[in-house]
Amino acid sequence: MRRRKLYSERRNTGVRTFCSLAFVGAVLLCGGAAYAGANSITTPKSTHEPSSDLNLTMRVVNESYCYHDAEMYSVVLALHLRYANQSAESVVLGKRVDAKAEVLVSTDITNQQRGIFEYRGMPPLPASARNKPGYGNVPDERFVILPPGGIYETDDSVEIPVTRAGLQPVADGVRPGEHVLTIKYFTWLEGQSLADQLRARWSHQGRLFSGVIESEPASFKVAANLETETCAKSR
Repeated sequence: MRRRKLYSERRNTGVRTFCSLAFVGAVLLCGGAAYAGANSITTPKSTHEPSSDLNLTMRVVNESYCYHDAEMYSVVLALHLRYANQSAESVVLGKRVDAKAEVLVSTDITNQQRGIFEYRGMPPLPASARNKPGYGNVPDERFVILPPGGIYETDDSVEIPVTRAGLQPVADGVRPGEHVLTIKYFTWLEGQSLADQLRARWSHQGRLFSGVIESEPASFKVAANLETETCAKSR
């Protein structure tokens, strides 16, 4: 079926991109399935960053829809992210937010808290920029320094496949209706060895956060069959 081929291609693309990054390949299994049903997917937690140091909340600010085929379409959620430093020391945080470790969707907050997901997606990771500048003695414009209680706000988006109303649901998508979303973000993609070096070098500015951070849940609603454009091959 076409829908199976479509998401199979996305899985393969995501895995190839995923495996191209040495650090990411070290912490997640490259051979794992990238989309729904990938129960073997795990996300690492660095021993350097307790998850309570940073709190990430997100808010859905807009929803749009795009067409795949007669059986599937996607909802594209525009997100506003808010990082809060809850620790007693300054935190150095990378501003890049397009590296998602996992996208998790549940039917309600109870299932989310129980770890029951109707959709688990691992979008392809962005390719590392070539010939990017190195790192100096202090964090540059690619980072933000959050003092205790400090806030950093930015925007992102995520695409979630949807099974059309009236059709048998498939493992690759959600159904129209109410849902709860959480996203796990990589905050560092350059390898743990370099992170450790920079954490020591920048210690007078703050502590570099290089772990995976999971957002607080956010609610959203999927409308039935409202797509107005053809979905891009990857988003």
